[in-house]
Amino acid sequence: MNNSLLIIDVQKGFINEHTEHLPKKIEKLQERYDNIYAVQFVNLNNSLFRSLLHWDKFNLNSDDTKAAFQLKPNVKVYQKYSYGIPHCILEDLNNDDVNSIDICGISTDACILKTAMDLFDEKIVPRILVDYCACYHGKEKHRQALKFLESLIGSENIVKVK
Repeated sequence: MNNSLLIIDVQKGFINEHTEHLPKKIEKLQERYDNIYAVQFVNLNNSLFRSLLHWDKFNLNSDDTKAAFQLKPNVKVYQKYSYGIPHCILEDLNNDDVNSIDICGISTDACILKTAMDLFDEKIVPRILVDYCACYHGKEKHRQALKFLESLIGSENIVKVK
């Protein structure tokens, strides 16, 4: 188990029948880590999510953007406006000497996949905690994303932890 955890998009607006099991699990998971970083997605007014995907949820300060569980007081929370990891987190990870980080959250086929690739490119080993991730679009998409991630970041970084 690493000393650092990255929680991706475990927000009220992403909770459905495929993801509803995650908030309580991740709330408990926080106790295992000293350094916790969390990102919350916000859909800006001029985003491609709106213009190309016709997706208008996750407005700034809406209920959709709120955490779906109680974050520990020492969690560093960042807003993001894209699938990937914001540059300011990369700066903080480098300043905190993080060279490997465990990842949990929503959605395996989009933000988790993109974030893992961003971290890999920055020479920070992303470790996907399989049982603490889910896909908003269902288990099959989750499994497919994990297969892609095995080939993209190494099968040893796709981790089963209870």
